Amino acid sequence: MAAEKISRLQLELTHLFEQQVEYFRKRNVGEPAAERREYEKRRERIRQLFAELSGLKKAA
Repeated sequence: MAAEKISRLQLELTHLFEQQVEYFRKRNVGEPAAERREYEKRRERIRQLFAELSGLKKAA
């Protein structure tokens, strides 16, 4: 069960990292505020996922 959860979290992290890379690829000086907010939401979610993964790996 823990292995499945770890796998699911890793997949979500991969997806979020891909979105972050895309944000930086197309970023320009006049970026819309909405895009910046989405970037910040993803960044916070990435932090949460790493914390959750860390807890799962310590428990394993």
